[in-house]
Amino acid sequence: MLLRYNSIKTIPVNPSGPISAGSWLQDFPNRGYDVTNNNCLTAVDQVLRAYGVRNLPNPTTPNAYYNKISGKISSLYDVPPSTPYVPSGLDSGTAGKSYIYSTKTIDPNNYRMKYIFDWGDDTPQTTTALVRSNTAASASHSWSAAGTYLVKAMAINTAGAASAWSNTFAVSITPIPPPNTPSIPSGSTSGTAGKSYIFSTKATDPSGNRVKYTFDWGDGKPQKTTGLVASGKSASASHIWSAAGTYLVKAMATNSKGETSEWSNILTVTITAQCKYVSKSELASLVKSNFPSGTTNGGEDIWVVAYAVACAESSKYTCAENLNLPKEDSIGLWQINLVAHPGRDPTIGCYK
Repeated sequence: MLLRYNSIKTIPVNPSGPISAGSWLQDFPNRGYDVTNNNCLTAVDQVLRAYGVRNLPNPTTPNAYYNKISGKISSLYDVPPSTPYVPSGLDSGTAGKSYIYSTKTIDPNNYRMKYIFDWGDDTPQTTTALVRSNTAASASHSWSAAGTYLVKAMAINTAGAASAWSNTFAVSITPIPPPNTPSIPSGSTSGTAGKSYIFSTKATDPSGNRVKYTFDWGDGKPQKTTGLVASGKSASASHIWSAAGTYLVKAMATNSKGETSEWSNILTVTITAQCKYVSKSELASLVKSNFPSGTTNGGEDIWVVAYAVACAESSKYTCAENLNLPKEDSIGLWQINLVAHPGRDPTIGCYK
């Protein structure tokens, strides 16, 4: 029969038959005399010489041969596995994604082996399960940052003998891509100070990571960030503007890996002042203080008088709500809204 003793060379051994000289050799410390008693000395001698063991005794004397070669066989089986092949796998990728790499080698004594992969990024090495000699094994890894990493592998057999490290395999990792720019926020483009309004946006993430959205309200108030949602799913946030003005609302997306998008296009929101309702006497006081000439002492027609005074002070007119009368455009320090609020006492006026 043939006995393979390394990956390159096979040698004929005797006797042929069901007994393998190689398996006897591997169990030699326990069954050395059996080897000699089964007429395998010639095969043993051939294997040892093929491995380069020097100063072997004459195999024709079984017991003497066994006693003299036991130490040589023990040292023979301390031979480590051959250096593994360069790990194989993708040579480029994206941070945060997992990639698989493989290698294999042979063990001169046909021991089973495990492989240790070093990823070149100072993270813990990865050790595979035991596999047979000349059988590939794989391990996966994810790099957290962009860079070029040198991956290498080493084999350790069940006798504890370790190979040299393989040659390195360079892997170039690019940064995690940020989410795409969110859509322009959707929601009301006009409103009243003091009221709450809801705005929504959405964005996709190239890597399929979950995303959250940050809204900027354009008024210097704290931004508001939503919870994480699936890539491409919309999310909403609400805001109250405290003063009249024109505000630019925009949104930004951040994925679960911490990468942020550009700001979206802006949505312009115009906020008007909230009408403050006052009594007849309060309105009369406002009119007297701002329009001292032409006012009366109050009464049921005070708002009409105030309206008339306002009109007298302005050259610009618009249609008044709920009235077929001209309405003041801008009067001094105040804008007087003389239209009774629906559902309120018609004797109550308001000003802005």
